[in-house]
Amino acid sequence: MSMELDQTVIEIPNGPEVNYLIGTKGAGVNALQDATGTRIQIQRSHEVPLGALVRKVTISGGEAQRLECAQLIQSKVQECQERDQARVTCKRKFGDDVTSAPGTQGAAGAPQDQSVIEIPNGPAVNYLIGTQGAGVKALEEATGARIKIQ
Repeated sequence: MSMELDQTVIEIPNGPEVNYLIGTKGAGVNALQDATGTRIQIQRSHEVPLGALVRKVTISGGEAQRLECAQLIQSKVQECQERDQARVTCKRKFGDDVTSAPGTQGAAGAPQDQSVIEIPNGPAVNYLIGTQGAGVKALEEATGARIKIQ
């Protein structure tokens, strides 16, 4: 006695939003499924055409539950995008108060400018670093700068 559930297919950006939605060991998706009573299936990376900008997310369940789940997924995607934007903006914001140490030597021996930013120890540092250094890596990739935290 199997019961067919209706499905809704939505698209989310094919980038860090996917990992953010899934969460560590699937915790994010599992929490959404538990909260809404739905089943969520995210298109696997090998099923996505090369260079695709979006991934399909299939939500199964009752109509009201699917709608609620789709809204929560879009909220998570927006939350991820705002978090990533805040990390980039954080670099610009703190750039106003930096002190420079011109003339320091770079890896190739060429003079480089070095900026020192002091951030109070606490949640701000953890937010900047991110999970397993993801925040610092994203800033380094976005700016081309080398970031060292002491």
